[in-house]
Amino acid sequence: MPSTDQDAHLNLRRLHDENSGEGFPQNWDPAQELAQLNSAITPVQLLSNTDAWTAEEVMRSNSFGAAITTTNPARFGLLASLPMLDGPEALDEIDRALDELHADDFALRSSYDGHNLGDSIFNNVWRRLNERRATVFIHANPHLHNPTELPTPLLEVTFDIARTVYQMIYSGFFRNHRDIRLIVAQAGGLAPTLAGRVQSTLELDWAPNPMAVSKTEIREALAGLFYDVAVSGTFRSLGPVLEITTPDHVVYGCDTGAPCTDLPVVDLSARRVFTSGFMSGTAQESVATTAVSLFPQVAMRAADPLSAP
Repeated sequence: MPSTDQDAHLNLRRLHDENSGEGFPQNWDPAQELAQLNSAITPVQLLSNTDAWTAEEVMRSNSFGAAITTTNPARFGLLASLPMLDGPEALDEIDRALDELHADDFALRSSYDGHNLGDSIFNNVWRRLNERRATVFIHANPHLHNPTELPTPLLEVTFDIARTVYQMIYSGFFRNHRDIRLIVAQAGGLAPTLAGRVQSTLELDWAPNPMAVSKTEIREALAGLFYDVAVSGTFRSLGPVLEITTPDHVVYGCDTGAPCTDLPVVDLSARRVFTSGFMSGTAQESVATTAVSLFPQVAMRAADPLSAP
């Protein structure tokens, strides 16, 4: 347990130097990240690495993340990755992450090798996550084919999250996984904006619906999701979200450390969420505490580092 900020920085630097190679974000430095968190006035950050791919990469990445959290439990938490294309290894890693590494839950990308998260090949993994009553953060796949010359994080990630959400709804996912809490990045992308259109076209002949998903199911699924607001803290982004769910399903995330953002953007996003006035004071307070309700163990460590396992 570091006794000073200097001790924490030295320990994090050592961990960074000891861990490198495939599956690790090469330009990410935990000591530098701690300094950015202080600049952003962010008490704690949940680490994730959805670029880890193979079972070996995932295990090394998760172990690295757990070591960072153990080194500084008041400032960092861990959302573990999973080798989704290797079912048996993924099941083992769920249990290892929760029982041995004491991960705070999980982070997945929206698709793996062309398979959306609602694909049946992932049924066993979702079943185990449901049994463990997991909270899962879903981030867009940054490596998807981009038909434009614009950077993928600018537009494509918002389309990707919408595709993921509606594919999971149309697959009947939410009928069978009622004990999982899902957080979607980019404020759900275009999913909230498209809610009315999807429900309106549900019964048209050209819109396949083999699982006979109802309008009520769509409304309930969208309302039950949690929406991360990182770099999406404007009225134009959050207005559609607040039309389909309540403020206690909006999660404030700062996104520091991600290559597609920087501290000025983080600061601007926070000010837009909490000072722009498009949400009431009560709603702003609710957004500020949603993460505490989703990850109470992280909040406990932030308040009392000695409570860490």
